Amino acid sequence: MNKKLEERIKLEVKIKMDLEKDLSEAIGKVLKEYGVTGDYIFNVRKDWDYCHEPVEYLKGKKFLQPIWCLGSGCAKVEDPTKVYPI
Repeated sequence: MNKKLEERIKLEVKIKMDLEKDLSEAIGKVLKEYGVTGDYIFNVRKDWDYCHEPVEYLKGKKFLQPIWCLGSGCAKVEDPTKVYPI
């Protein structure tokens, strides 16, 4: 794999992971405000069944392939920054 492509893929992965963490923190904050505690699972996505368009850009960076899933994982309300795979 050429170096430029490898760097681009690493940047895309970092952006997606940061977005997933931010989504989890936002969801955890809302759940906490409603008195919910413990584990939760989230899945934030665009869906072609609902005529959504995939995301082609995040933070001004164009992705190699458009993405449909913006973030998914399992976390705890008490520590939403630690996101685990579902």
